[in-house]
Amino acid sequence: MPILITELLDRANAGVSVTPYLCRTKEGCMVYVKPFGTLPQSLINEWIGGRLAQWMGLPVADMDIVEVPQLLADNNRRNDWNSFKAGLGFGSYVGGASVRDLQLSDIAKLNAVQLAEVFLFDYWIQNADRQIGLSGGNPNTIIFPHREEFYLIDHDNAFDEINIKLFNEWHIGRHQKEYWLSKIHQKSWLEKVDAALEQLDEFWGELPEEWLHSDLDISSESSYTVSPIRDILRRPLTDPESFWSPILS
Repeated sequence: MPILITELLDRANAGVSVTPYLCRTKEGCMVYVKPFGTLPQSLINEWIGGRLAQWMGLPVADMDIVEVPQLLADNNRRNDWNSFKAGLGFGSYVGGASVRDLQLSDIAKLNAVQLAEVFLFDYWIQNADRQIGLSGGNPNTIIFPHREEFYLIDHDNAFDEINIKLFNEWHIGRHQKEYWLSKIHQKSWLEKVDAALEQLDEFWGELPEEWLHSDLDISSESSYTVSPIRDILRRPLTDPESFWSPILS
């Protein structure tokens, strides 16, 4: 059952491909919403990427499929917020006022194994959109500074070809990638990959029918299928040498 959105509060000042809206749910929770008007592939990537991160045991922000009522969308009076449309969208819960974007100075305080796992996860799902350097970046990671905990957000640019040189140079977990030189660590991770692939059809089945059509017309045949995503995710199992070499050589 989708979570009902009852109030539009603001628009985020972050987001590269899609800028989400800050909303309130019927239960009173604050949630960032990428609405139905967003490109379907972005919504699909968000859900599948987030569900895979959960399955792999990564610290990812809680998420839901949310419903924006037609009346709420119609009552939006701001012309520059015209992408806030009625329908089923993607919602991400990102915490309270103490949360902020990850900064380069935070990384040394964070769990090194978690950072190594995030590095490999993003490489696995071909998500280049978690970068940081001296001049800033787009970390797509939020942090609770006083708890030294972080949560991953934004997987809308996953399942696409990445520039491996830039990925190795800029990813937030790049300094921990040597963790994966261990065959024991590799074996343990591959076992989780195999288990996650067993769940992929279930994750796909959770997608709203509306998201599977490039023209947002549910009367037509589905424009998107799980096959391209499955092909990407199977690489470490079907061709392990070519998978590991670009990040460990």
